[in-house]
Amino acid sequence: MTKLSRVWVAMLVVVSGATSGCEREPSPEEQNALGAEIWGARCQFCHTEGGLGTRITPAGLAAYGSAGGLVDYTKLAMPYGMGGTLTDGEYHAVVAFLLHEHGLLPKNVAVGLEGVDTLRLEY
Repeated sequence: MTKLSRVWVAMLVVVSGATSGCEREPSPEEQNALGAEIWGARCQFCHTEGGLGTRITPAGLAAYGSAGGLVDYTKLAMPYGMGGTLTDGEYHAVVAFLLHEHGLLPKNVAVGLEGVDTLRLEY
């Protein structure tokens, strides 16, 4: 293999690693901070007193059965009329923030992209 070929192979490995989901998932603290930021900018307006959206309660969140069910609903319907406009990571962060804030998920647990359906919600 020539030196130029080795360089191209190395570049392909780096590029494919960067685009294949090798990024690390955020820590629970990072995810919660991102969720709080998105909630404040995109959600809070409708879901607080005087807003047009449903008030967020622990019982309302737990009604989805799992964090995965809540993520799925949120992706389809939120922000109102613009479902699907956030990234998967942003939807997971908002759900994690809400679950932490309402005592349905310990602060040291993140809502990951995998295994999210195993996080049962009980109120």
